[in-house]
Amino acid sequence: MKKYFAALVMLLAVIPATAGTITFYSQAGLYYSVPSTNVNYPTYTTGPTVVVTPSPAWASAPVSPPAQWISYGPTGYSQSLWQAPSLINPAVTIWADTDGSTPTFVANGPNLLSLTVYADDTAGVFLWDNTTSTLTELQPPLLNVGTTCSGGVIGCTPGEQLTATWSLPAGSYTLYFTDYQLGNGLTTLDNPMGLLFWGSDTTTPEPGAFLLVGGGLLALGGLLRRKLVRQ
Repeated sequence: MKKYFAALVMLLAVIPATAGTITFYSQAGLYYSVPSTNVNYPTYTTGPTVVVTPSPAWASAPVSPPAQWISYGPTGYSQSLWQAPSLINPAVTIWADTDGSTPTFVANGPNLLSLTVYADDTAGVFLWDNTTSTLTELQPPLLNVGTTCSGGVIGCTPGEQLTATWSLPAGSYTLYFTDYQLGNGLTTLDNPMGLLFWGSDTTTPEPGAFLLVGGGLLALGGLLRRKLVRQ
């Protein structure tokens, strides 16, 4: 009986290891890429993101610490770097890595990706599948001509954020955001720029693993009943 019990204990110890959660937060030090021009993208500037000051319009927007508003430079409210608007190309692309250097996460089984994203003015959310070399646009940016806050996902006022969950198969993924500047303001007082996001990816054990554990528990119960009957 002891050997059966020990085997089951070992099985139970292994199964939870297949589950895991990876968290994502906008923060200083994430990898970014900025085109040298908003027209033809001939070269790129790269570096670590910095924390920026959001517009006062975002004062009522909830934030999940340690997430912070970020950009490639001081493009926030009343800061020194004004970003010119463009409906063609993003002002910056930011990768949602967890350590500042490796923008890839691995899910060893079926998983759920959950995200909340705010942007000033708008942003697109993309997922690159490193296993199949395919790109999925999880959320397109709101590139509406002649308006900054277009009243949709992802817009530039509280209530226009993205909050969503996607079911994904096992694989290796890269998550990134394209942040756009659309407003007509000519200073960071009336046209700041920034990105705010947080979320997680949770891998769940395969259904077969639960069936295996359940079968082991039933078998152990049967052995215990037989032992009690014999006594």
